[in-house]
Amino acid sequence: MSVENIHINDVPNDVDIFESVVMQEESSVKAGYLAGLNHGTEKGQEDGYQLGYSLGCSVGNEIGFLKGFVSTWLALLDQSPDTKEKASKALTSLQTLLGKYPLGTVNSTCVTDLKMIQARFKKVVSLLDINISWSHTASKQESLSF
Repeated sequence: MSVENIHINDVPNDVDIFESVVMQEESSVKAGYLAGLNHGTEKGQEDGYQLGYSLGCSVGNEIGFLKGFVSTWLALLDQSPDTKEKASKALTSLQTLLGKYPLGTVNSTCVTDLKMIQARFKKVVSLLDINISWSHTASKQESLSF
């Protein structure tokens, strides 16, 4: 086929070579953006799950420790002839707060409830006049986070 035989009407009107080059770039950018967005979403969900799991375990350990602490001290104070009335009331109040703390579901008041529990625990420790340190791992000694 020679050049003389090609007519402008032989090339489809909707195909423009420059437009296809420009559109290729745009479609590549769009495909790259969507791939990056999907990867970022998956990575963010994975990281969020790991962080939530870790913090949830930490909060669960703290609540478990506090429940054991309260029940032990209430039993000790019940057996003691010289019971500290203020400490006993504060322990009962702390036990009530611990009982109300949601363990299965997270809501908007979890953080403030936990801070209230931690503050009440500080008060109990002060009233009992004890020095306490607690570690949720066997190999690493750390003080309580509050």
